[in-house]
This record gives sequence, C-alpha cells and structure tokens, in this order.
Amino acid sequence: MIEDSPVTETPDADLVRAAVAGDEAALDALAARWWPTMRRWALLETGDLATAEDVAQDAMIKLVHSLSSVDVSRPFEAWVRAIVRNTARDRWRRLRRVLPFLPPPPPPDLDREIDLDRAGRRAREAFASLSPRQREILDLCELQGIAPKDAAEQLGIAPGTARALLHQARAALRAHVADLASLLGDG
Repeated sequence: MIEDSPVTETPDADLVRAAVAGDEAALDALAARWWPTMRRWALLETGDLATAEDVAQDAMIKLVHSLSSVDVSRPFEAWVRAIVRNTARDRWRRLRRVLPFLPPPPPPDLDREIDLDRAGRRAREAFASLSPRQREILDLCELQGIAPKDAAEQLGIAPGTARALLHQARAALRAHVADLASLLGDG
C-alpha cells in the first residue's frame, strides 16, 4: 500500500504497479490524477462537452481494465492519451453505424484549410517565442484552469510575479497573432 508520500509525489509507474497488485488507494490516486486531463483530451477529440464526459468515462473504464498491460518503462501519459483518442474514435464509428442517415461532412474548403494551417503555425511560433516561465504560467492558468495565485505556489514564485508573467505572455501572444483574425475571416 502506498502511504509514505503524498499522492501527487508518487510516480505514475509506482501507482500502476500498486494498483495492479490490488491497492485500491493507488487506483483511486491514478483516477483522481488523470481524470481532469482525460476529460480535457476527450473534449478536444469530440468538441462536445456531454459527449466528452461519456468518452472520458468509457476511457477511464478501459484504463482500469487494462492497467495490467501497461509498460511502466514507457510514458504513462502517452498510453492514457491513446486510450482517450481511441475511445473517442470508437464512439464515432459506433454512432455512424447507428445513424447511417447522417449526411457526409461537406467537402473541405481548401483555401480555409490553408489559412487554418498557416494560423496554426503562427500560433505555435507565438507560443514558442515565449520564455519558458511564460509558457509554464500560460499552460497552468489558461489550459489547466489554475488560478494565478495557485500557479505561483506550484512554481515557487510570488503571486505578483505570476500575474505579471501571465500578462506578459498574453500580450506577447496577442501581438504575435494580431492579424490572424483577418486571415481567418468569419470562417
């Protein structure tokens, strides 16, 4: 049983080994640790909150049932991500079989696809232009939804510094991608 350290400090590989050995606390810790990320990934895959919840739940069930097949020498995150992605794709395939009368998606607008590709590259360049600290605070606050005060604590910096870094990161991104709205138009 894993009790000697806080759950957040126990490596995934140790939790997996313990869960496979029957430690329910380790299994609960893995589920608690990965649930928010799995929900976020499912939402990215599906684009719909209700469907994402279903996909995340199905993916969590698959994760629990297949823990014994995890290669703990490889990144656990990639394995979890693959489960979520495959669960979302399986759901879409099942839906297509059940609802064959759904119209096919419209043909792609190649000009729009090129613009979106260009915009994606520009956004990645903008993100890469930030300092590592700015990227870190932006990820914590904007992508993970953590308050700047809590992000500051995680990073070991003053709350004012975290707010300043977040402001600088947002301003730098805005400046770098200011003309993207005109590039993408109304869509």
